[in-house]
Amino acid sequence: MIIDINNLPKVLDISDCDFTGHRDRIYTNLILMDYDWMHYRMQAEIPYENNQVMLVEFLYFGLTDSQMTVQVGSECAQFSFSTEIFDKYFKKYLDGQKEALSGTFAFSGEEIVIDFYNHVMKEYSAFYPGRGNIILPSQ
Repeated sequence: MIIDINNLPKVLDISDCDFTGHRDRIYTNLILMDYDWMHYRMQAEIPYENNQVMLVEFLYFGLTDSQMTVQVGSECAQFSFSTEIFDKYFKKYLDGQKEALSGTFAFSGEEIVIDFYNHVMKEYSAFYPGRGNIILPSQ
């Protein structure tokens, strides 16, 4: 199904998250593959309105544009954006992971993912309703 862009938050804030269900935070995944070309995925499961989960996936595949796919239930959409944006948040995410390795607390990518989403929603270059399907590693 096609997601209505007007139903997506233009700016997402941690207070928009609905933690009343079974989720207590935003879950994130980072998948790095380099079989024949760099292929990086950053995924997030964001507790959303009415106990739904908004899945967000940022994808880099070696070109000047990267993609963000947003899926709520069976509705999805894809956005193209500058790879410079991907590079910025990818590095922040990795830096956070590295700091957590030597720290006493577990890493949480919540703020990075929210800032990444907001940046893409502000500066995307193309919108493709109905495109994309996110498959999480746990599925």
